[in-house]
Amino acid sequence: MKDNSEEDVSIFKGAAYVEGGGSRTRIRAGEQIALENGRSELLPLNAPDEWEQWNSQRDRRVASASRSEAYLPDELKPYGPELDTGGTWIEVEEYGMVWRPAVASDWAPYRIGRWVWLRGDYVWVSYESWGWAPHHYGRWISHPSRGWFWVPPSRGDVYWSPGYVGWFSYSGSIGWVPLAPGETYYGYGTYGRFSINVTAPGTQGIVIGTNYMNTRHGWHSATIIHQNDFLKGKTVIHQVPRTAPPQSAAIAGRPGIRPERETRMPIIKTVRHPLPDPPSKPVRETRERFPRVTPQATPPAQQMQPRQPNTVPQSRTAPPVTSAPAQQPDSSTPPLLQQREKRTSFPVQPQVQRERKVWHLKSREEQSGEQREKNEQREHKEQRERNREERKR
Repeated sequence: MKDNSEEDVSIFKGAAYVEGGGSRTRIRAGEQIALENGRSELLPLNAPDEWEQWNSQRDRRVASASRSEAYLPDELKPYGPELDTGGTWIEVEEYGMVWRPAVASDWAPYRIGRWVWLRGDYVWVSYESWGWAPHHYGRWISHPSRGWFWVPPSRGDVYWSPGYVGWFSYSGSIGWVPLAPGETYYGYGTYGRFSINVTAPGTQGIVIGTNYMNTRHGWHSATIIHQNDFLKGKTVIHQVPRTAPPQSAAIAGRPGIRPERETRMPIIKTVRHPLPDPPSKPVRETRERFPRVTPQATPPAQQMQPRQPNTVPQSRTAPPVTSAPAQQPDSSTPPLLQQREKRTSFPVQPQVQRERKVWHLKSREEQSGEQREKNEQREHKEQRERNREERKR
């Protein structure tokens, strides 16, 4: 441990030994030890609250076998629990087992999120909890009556991409359409089968159209926003084009527009269809581990005067010493951090300064004048005593 630090060691299973300061303490399951400045205190563990129970259930769910793992390649099996909570698996005759997200009827892939400039390309950042794997692996297919389905990549053909979409630009707007299985993806790199690297030799001047499989039932599958909103990273507002974009609007690869500062900075947004929130973590009532006794106030008659400055003039005195007001906790700090700061704070008592005598140096004239005055007083006193004795006689 470092100086002026504290540590808490909790044991949930088994036992442990804690050594320090020439002592050794054994901690069993269900106990915790609090260490601070060479001192220790053994305490029982509190019962798990709602927050801990929620985390434990989530850990068990992640550790248990996921239903989605049976339909995912080995590279994507870690995302199985997210897909389990975000949708269901169904079988489609043409594509086999596909994943259908639990979303609104007007939802479309690559719509709840934003594009971020990263390593020379625009990368999709989804605001959905399960949005990483379906938006960077595999393809999407739109069904007129059953909504959207995600088709995972086959085993041995798992390639990450910034976002499997087809780009187009016209009339100051930027748009994109999710690509279906088998459609060609044009990107700045190699992204598996059915992809073309636009930077490879012989690919200059590629002419592509806007005939996408997912727009055969209408352009409601496409997402179109203004170019300024695209660069500023604003929330996507779906605009269904009245007519199909012209064939010349298609772009081979990402849009050729220069990113701005907002495009480079990821922004945290709230998912439009969130999962149930976890229970809030209550603040436990804790007691002070090492209580300190505050000294009683000294009566006014016994209080010492504050120290005077060590200066020659007598007219100047030191101002009274006052203690700094206690710092109030920041409202933006989480309650648990405020509680921890409260436990580790040490009350500071104002220092009582002792009075210090100040010596005044006198000149020789002042010293001689005072000496003559003392001699005269002594002579007058002696004269009065002689007179008193003569009267008695």
